[in-house]
Amino acid sequence: MANMRENSIEALELLFQQLLHHTRELAQSVVKEEADPDHWNELLEKRELVKEKMEAEMSKGAVFREEWKQQYLQPILQIDQRTIPMMEDRKEQLSEKLNQIQRGKTINQQYRGYSSAAYGAFFDTKK
Repeated sequence: MANMRENSIEALELLFQQLLHHTRELAQSVVKEEADPDHWNELLEKRELVKEKMEAEMSKGAVFREEWKQQYLQPILQIDQRTIPMMEDRKEQLSEKLNQIQRGKTINQQYRGYSSAAYGAFFDTKK
């Protein structure tokens, strides 16, 4: 029984390592100038899966060790505190770009009937 519990604790620590790895990878992805929000979603989904696995291990009896706070949780929290505002800023920028594109499409559709080019000559009829 103790051996099974130890295996469960080791599995939990591996999951904490994976969570930290995915968090760092997400932070690196967000910092890039050509960041891909789809890649962010993939990494966020991976983090979510790891968290679910952690919950499963804890329900099996794995115990959270106090030293893991310093080793894993604090770095994850610090990275998240820097990364999440950057993600929000990028999200707003993308949203603004999409709005501009949509406005451009709307204006283009409104003036579709006026697409023929003017002749460009002016005839003064008062002479």
